[in-house]
This record gives sequence, structure tokens and C-alpha cells, in this order.
Amino acid sequence: MATYKELVAQRDQLDAQIEKALATERAKVIAEVREKIEAFDLTARDLGIAIRRRNKPKPEAVYQDPKSGAVWSGRGREPGWIKGKDRNRFLIK
Repeated sequence: MATYKELVAQRDQLDAQIEKALATERAKVIAEVREKIEAFDLTARDLGIAIRRRNKPKPEAVYQDPKSGAVWSGRGREPGWIKGKDRNRFLIK
């Protein structure tokens, strides 16, 4: 029967072999997939891969309350300080 140290050594050798085999096979698969993507002119959308959207910058302020200094871009719900009033008075120049 093998000793504990011998079994650990065997496991380490197997782990190294597994990592090497995985790297080799992964490289082959990547090459095949790239070849097929180029051959069929596929996109990430075709493959159902989610595309990360870049964070859009916040819209610039268009209106400002002279009393509080609060600003509003003109998008979304009207803030109370501008609601029902002439917006031209609050335009940022």
C-alpha cells in the first residue's frame, strides 16, 4: 500500500498533467471557435453573449433653482421648485 506522501506526490503529478491537458485542449477549442466565428461572420449577439453597456454620463443640468441651487436636466419627473412655473426663468445660461 502507498504511503500518504507517495499519494500526495501522485496527486500533485496528476494535477500538473490535468492543468497541462486543459490548457492544450482549451487552446484547440479556442482556435476552432475563432475559425468558425470568422467563417460564418458571427457576432456576440448571434451567440447570445451579453454585451456590457458603457455607463452613460449623466445629462447636463439645464435648469437651476436660484434659491436652493438645485438643478434639473429636463428629463424625468419635474421637481417641485419648477412644477407649473415658466421654465425659461430657471434656464442655466
